[in-house]
Amino acid sequence: MWNVYAKKHAAFLMLTSMMPGLMEDIDAKKITAVAKYSYETRKKFDSLCDKLELLWCIAAVPILSWAKKLYPEEKNPLTRLWNQIFDICHIKEENPSMIWNQKIVKCKERAEKLTNYQFKELKYQSNNGTNFKIELPKNHR
Repeated sequence: MWNVYAKKHAAFLMLTSMMPGLMEDIDAKKITAVAKYSYETRKKFDSLCDKLELLWCIAAVPILSWAKKLYPEEKNPLTRLWNQIFDICHIKEENPSMIWNQKIVKCKERAEKLTNYQFKELKYQSNNGTNFKIELPKNHR
């Protein structure tokens, strides 16, 4: 159905939630197979998204099990999680749209600055043993 509606240039709203422990007893090979199947069967959708020809939004919706994992001692963890999200998203501010537009401008400025550097590679090292580099293609963004 993803491809059917993508061809019609439908708008997509995807609501998701964290369910701690949901997949812990599922074989990783099965999870990988489902992800691969999804990738292989949503090519039109993915292509149109990549070309910025579809409107889409993914939103995380808090649920009680997620909230309890974050705030196990809280009397009303779901309310606390919603309020935390509202604070992060500036929902309670007088003009959240203006705040987000300013953030978008700042992100675009930073993205342009990073693009202009045209790094040849990124190196990642840490005390826990991480040590690798990623070579970047010429004219990367």
